[in-house]
Amino acid sequence: MGDAPALRRLFEPATIGTMRLKNRIVMPAMGTNMSDGGHVNRKILDHYEACARGGVGLIIVEVTGVDILPGAGCKGIADSGLTVVNKAGDIVLVEADTVIIATGGRPNNAVERELQGIVPELYAAGDCVRPEGIAEAVAASHLAALSI
Repeated sequence: MGDAPALRRLFEPATIGTMRLKNRIVMPAMGTNMSDGGHVNRKILDHYEACARGGVGLIIVEVTGVDILPGAGCKGIADSGLTVVNKAGDIVLVEADTVIIATGGRPNNAVERELQGIVPELYAAGDCVRPEGIAEAVAASHLAALSI
């Protein structure tokens, strides 16, 4: 590393909350335009895997694979995803490993209260905490996701 002692810190381990990083190299979220209609595919997975193998300590992924289901009613959360009643009245399973529940324009933490003690980890964000715009809700959700 020659005469650049400040750069040595990039390669030192770091801790963010409870997350331990092997180094301080961070890849920010960016639009790769590799998704299929906004959904994760093999090309995106290979890309992020290559970045991790290349030495990036923290990768913040792009917004891909997010389905917004306005008007859907939650029937239950399982290991395989979320059971919902869609607008047509059909009960369907939405496969997911992460579920974010957003409510209307006033605080509503009823679902959070119902899930407490049922799921291993629970993070409140957005209108569950206080009414805000979508940008603030996404930012709060992002910060919650960083702590996972």
